[in-house]
Amino acid sequence: MQLIFLLFFPGMRPAMILASAVDFSQVIAGKGMAIAATGMTIVFVALLLITMFISSLPRLLEMISTILPEVVDHHAPEDASRSLLPDEAILAAIGFVLHTEMQREVGTEETT
Repeated sequence: MQLIFLLFFPGMRPAMILASAVDFSQVIAGKGMAIAATGMTIVFVALLLITMFISSLPRLLEMISTILPEVVDHHAPEDASRSLLPDEAILAAIGFVLHTEMQREVGTEETT
């Protein structure tokens, strides 16, 4: 047990650690309570500001939407996307050419 204390708190004895954990006179003398209260106040004010910002966000976005309205049409017309696709006849011709080329390669490999 003493080995653990020596590893984590070198130069201190277990009795010193126990006494410092119970004694608050050092906290009061070093103005620890004032520092703790200041820290809690800073955190409280920061959380309050975040809460106020989040609660006012819908009104803020509504004001921004009057200045920058949302674009109504985000998509391309359907005719433009349909014209990019090849016809079925072109696809059939490509498939026929690929099939005949594959048959020719297989035929030349069997003869050699």
